[in-house]
Amino acid sequence: MRPFHGRDPSSNLGRGVMNCDPARFNRRLNIRRFSKKHGPIHKAIQEIENHPLSWSVILFGIYSKEAKTKQSEVDLIVTCIPSKEKEVTNFIKSLEHEYEINFSPAVLPMQELSNIKKDDSKVWDDLNVSQKSFCFS
Repeated sequence: MRPFHGRDPSSNLGRGVMNCDPARFNRRLNIRRFSKKHGPIHKAIQEIENHPLSWSVILFGIYSKEAKTKQSEVDLIVTCIPSKEKEVTNFIKSLEHEYEINFSPAVLPMQELSNIKKDDSKVWDDLNVSQKSFCFS
């Protein structure tokens, strides 16, 4: 019997798409598409998510729906370490100048993310109904 030459299909098991649940795959695909279309914004969001005081970054609004105009703001929810909202907000403002991007961030402690439903129903609807928002972190 000849030895198998070429790529063994089972060699992909445990890596990449084969090991990815559908939600995780869609998230990665959305981020990849967003990065291709909006490279500088994606790079700035990566800096936010890598900031030592931030925990997660959620893109929602116009950019997540791909209905942006030249003057559109980039709507973000950034969760952070409690009592560090001001530092994270200042960091985001510095990125606005560096990348020439107009962010509209809602910076809040992680435990307050669940309060959005009762505190701001419009944002909650945008996050849930459209199914177009996605989390980078």
